[in-house]
Amino acid sequence: MKKILLLLLIAFNGFSQVFYLDTTFSTKPLIKPFPAQDLLLSQFPDGTMYLKSNANVFNGQTTETGNVLLNTEGKLIRTVGDEPLTDFDSRFENYAVTPDNKLLIPQLVAASSYAIIKISPQGIIDSSFKFNSFKVYILKIILLKNENIVVLFLKEDRTLGCEVFDKTGKFIKVLDPAKYTSATNAQLTDVVSNEQNEYFLLLIDNKKNAEIIKTNTDFEIDKNFATIKFNGVEAYTHRLEKITDGFLVYQSSNEGTKHKVEKFDSKGSRIWTVSFDRLSIHETALSFFEQTNGSIDLIYFDNKHLKIKANGVIDTTFYDRQLHKNTAFLHAFKDGTYWVAQNKSGIIEKMSADGSIDKNFKLVVEAQKQMWPNQIQKLPNNTYLLDFYNYNYGNSPYSIRYAPYPNAVQVYDNKHKLLYDFFDGKTIWNTYKTKSTLVVRGDGKFHVIDGANKMTVSKDTLQANDVIDWQNNFVYRKIKMDSIIRFKIGQGLDKDFVIAKGNISNFILMNDGRIMVETWNNGAQRFFYLDMYTANGKPDDSFKTIITDDSFSRFSGEVPRTVESINDGFIINQITIGETANIVKQRFLKYDNNGNPVENYQSNLYRGGYFKQYQPDGTIFMNTANYIHESDRETVYNFLKLNSSGKIDTTFTLLGTDTVYGFTFFDDNTLYAVGQETLQKFIRQPLKQDEHFYYKPLPEKIAWDIAIPTKIVINSNIKDIKLAVSGSGQLQDGYVYFDKNAGLVRITVSDNTNRILAKQVIELTRIYPVLIYDETQFATAQGPFEFKVQSSSGMPVKIIVDGGAEHIGSVIVDPQKDRRIKLKLITESNEKYEALEREIVLEALIPLATETQKQRIKYYPNPVSNKLIIEKNNAVIEAFRLLGIDGKDKPFEITEYADKFEASMKGLPQGIYILILSSKEQHFAYKIIKE
Repeated sequence: MKKILLLLLIAFNGFSQVFYLDTTFSTKPLIKPFPAQDLLLSQFPDGTMYLKSNANVFNGQTTETGNVLLNTEGKLIRTVGDEPLTDFDSRFENYAVTPDNKLLIPQLVAASSYAIIKISPQGIIDSSFKFNSFKVYILKIILLKNENIVVLFLKEDRTLGCEVFDKTGKFIKVLDPAKYTSATNAQLTDVVSNEQNEYFLLLIDNKKNAEIIKTNTDFEIDKNFATIKFNGVEAYTHRLEKITDGFLVYQSSNEGTKHKVEKFDSKGSRIWTVSFDRLSIHETALSFFEQTNGSIDLIYFDNKHLKIKANGVIDTTFYDRQLHKNTAFLHAFKDGTYWVAQNKSGIIEKMSADGSIDKNFKLVVEAQKQMWPNQIQKLPNNTYLLDFYNYNYGNSPYSIRYAPYPNAVQVYDNKHKLLYDFFDGKTIWNTYKTKSTLVVRGDGKFHVIDGANKMTVSKDTLQANDVIDWQNNFVYRKIKMDSIIRFKIGQGLDKDFVIAKGNISNFILMNDGRIMVETWNNGAQRFFYLDMYTANGKPDDSFKTIITDDSFSRFSGEVPRTVESINDGFIINQITIGETANIVKQRFLKYDNNGNPVENYQSNLYRGGYFKQYQPDGTIFMNTANYIHESDRETVYNFLKLNSSGKIDTTFTLLGTDTVYGFTFFDDNTLYAVGQETLQKFIRQPLKQDEHFYYKPLPEKIAWDIAIPTKIVINSNIKDIKLAVSGSGQLQDGYVYFDKNAGLVRITVSDNTNRILAKQVIELTRIYPVLIYDETQFATAQGPFEFKVQSSSGMPVKIIVDGGAEHIGSVIVDPQKDRRIKLKLITESNEKYEALEREIVLEALIPLATETQKQRIKYYPNPVSNKLIIEKNNAVIEAFRLLGIDGKDKPFEITEYADKFEASMKGLPQGIYILILSSKEQHFAYKIIKE
């Protein structure tokens, strides 16, 4: 805390040349089409198909974002939208199609509380189906021949439960495994029924031994049916699948044995057995499709595919077809045709049973996404390059360093005219800046833009992490973690160059042409070694090996160190993170060209960001997240300048922005920076040698109802400084007085020669109204009543019921019948208040004795590769469990911070998991996909 206060005092007593935001310059985000990859298709009995995706463009036709209905020819019937299916379980196996052409789907209705909804092809929820027996997590819905449904779910004690409901959602009975078997701790895991209304139940004990029994419609055991038994030594998971003339048993194998699919008739006789090697890591996440000719298609979660002919022989011809390589989507139809989409294509094609492609069928599925600028790099002749991501990474100036590669790259001239646009919807890009600029594509080709803004495309191929020395026409590449090789551009491999070194983690090219290589050891505490090599790949004997350990940042969540070459040596940049996962400390270790440490160089910064650029005099600029409290208000110093000794230069001032991500200086007086959603331009106001000037900026946004007169703070030795306030504000006695309405307030500071010393624009925001209604009516109402809604703005409230009828101010509702109704509440704006549009669900207002408090916990990313972030949102979570699809607990590490948890899933195999979070009063269950 003492360091923070000292920094604050220095900042207020420093005087500087000022960079202020040029408000006349602005850019907009890109709108680009991306192929939709995460597709889910459900087919109704009448042939229409429900496609769930994030797409809003189908064959060039723009629709509302969300789900759509298609026919088998790929023609768009109607847009369904995704609102009714918020938080629903989208696994292939976890829905059922009813005879009346509707879907039964699990839906999250409260914290750790799932219900089942029935939805029509039009996306309308069937209110006649009422499932009130909410479950912690619904694992599977099984539709029986008599239209009853069996629900497999997780119970409060985390064991499996099995219950039967009728076609209206009314509870019938519990299916107790103890009634059907004497095996220890057996669980009922699957139920199927056939056209003869016969029922087959799969039970598995704690040793993974399985047995199949037969019952009647009342689930009474058929004693004439010989129980089918399976030994747990041979397989660890089993699954039943219904087919026309019997049923299938799918078995995932133990290590060293094969998977099996066995066909049985309704009498329990084995018809055929198919054995095969493991196809997918998603061993139980798969769908079965039975075709008209009796053949069976098994399609796994990652779209691996096995086809079994009707006679129980694997159809091996399918594995030679090019379309089954890199498949991102696969759906089988009863007539033997398939819909296939390749990775990153967004194009669905129709394939016949013989493997031929229907040339008359083509379905292009795309999503129009906004992309935000991320980094800017200066090119020759003051042209510049921008790269874009298709998501917003939030207020995190240092996250840019470890964000994914850009999805689009654009090059502009010095008048901001677009010269080149690199985008195709499929490619991830890499950008490099050298004396020329290299824009590297995913296919390895690179594009060179010279000083005359002419572009040529190379014939050489590059990999994503190659290091390019364009000045000397070399490309450096790390292979197998133990060697660095070099290519001569246009000539191939340089056979005279190699650096052989074990455990290479990183390497850089120094400004003098040498190569620095970082390696690490395998001990309990990791040490890092930095060695130097000449341009010919020979060890530089004059360089002293530098050894660092991970004690500074070992608890930092694997945020890596970086090494950067500078004019007079190099800097090791180390960071560590604190209790809220923000960077709270950063250490610069500076060394000369021979590896000798530079004494008295700045060692610690408070929440420093990543440094990106050097000037010849040794200064460093960096983006930061430097929070300091000033007069009970939190201020962000978002951009810092470090002098040649590593100290913070408090005379540097940047006005008019909250965030700076990527940045570059075009000249001494112009800085371009990437803000949160746009490219920004900053102009430097030159001062004379003996002048100093400091202006303390006011907040950029203030609600007009709390905007009080505020004094303008200026510290300067310049005489006759002039202040001008325009727009929705006035200047009086050095204070800015704000008007009592929304608008912009412009402040300009200049001297008697009309030099502009500072500029600022303040937005006076209008107030959002409050909707006023009485929720307590629902607890006491015995029947229909008038539900009234008012607005604090005084404007009338328009009420739209389920997207249809409109009412003004009130609507008649029945708590018993209208639970699922959604009301859209709309008010217009006036001179003081913003317009407001909000949607409420009546069910959220109706109290239930069994309903737990609704509490949303955010978790991301999903799918996850290494770390899963779980935001607390004030929830007190006391226990964590991670279950595999086999129901077993999986080991994982959890780290707690003030506002979130980080779950390390790095060591887990790919697949589907269920994450269970428990507190004293409630439980949460989420499906997690591990990539």
